[in-house]
Amino acid sequence: MLVACLFTDCAYPKYYRTMGKKLKPWQHKFENQMQDAELIFDGKDYESAHKAFHEAYKTIPTPREKHPETTRAIMAIADTLYMRGQYEAAWEPLEDLMQLPGGAANPYIRLRRGQVLCHLGKLKKARVELTTAFLNGGPALFADETDCKDELELIEKELGHLFNQ
Repeated sequence: MLVACLFTDCAYPKYYRTMGKKLKPWQHKFENQMQDAELIFDGKDYESAHKAFHEAYKTIPTPREKHPETTRAIMAIADTLYMRGQYEAAWEPLEDLMQLPGGAANPYIRLRRGQVLCHLGKLKKARVELTTAFLNGGPALFADETDCKDELELIEKELGHLFNQ
C-alpha cells in the first residue's frame, strides 16, 4: 500500500475516511482516482503513479488549499518523486505541504521531508525534521524505514526512552 496512506486512513473504506458524511461528486471521483493511483504505486510504476495522482489532484476544486484531499494528493505526488530518487523535485511539494491542512503536524510528512533533506546533504535540517517525525509518530513510524537509516537510528537511540515508560 502507498506509504502516504499512513496519514490518511486510506486503508479503510470510504465511509471511515469521510466519517459517514455524504461525498460530493468531485470527492467520489477523487477517491476512485486515488485508489487507482495507489494500485499503480504499489506496482512500483512510479512515473505512471505520479501522473495518476496528479490527475486526482486536478479534480479538487479551487481554492485547493482549503480541502484536506489536497494534502493527501500532494503527499502522494511527493512520494512518487522520492521513490524515483528525484529529491530536488520532491522537495517543492514537501515544502508546500507545510501550508496545507494537517501538513505541518503530520509525522509521515516530517519523516519524508527529513529523508529528502538527508539525500540533499542538509543533515542539520534533516535531523530537525526526523526528530519532529519521531516525537509525533513514535518508534513505529521508523520501524520499516531503511532510507537514511543511520540518522533514523541515532534519533531513535536518543529519544526512544520517551516511549518506553
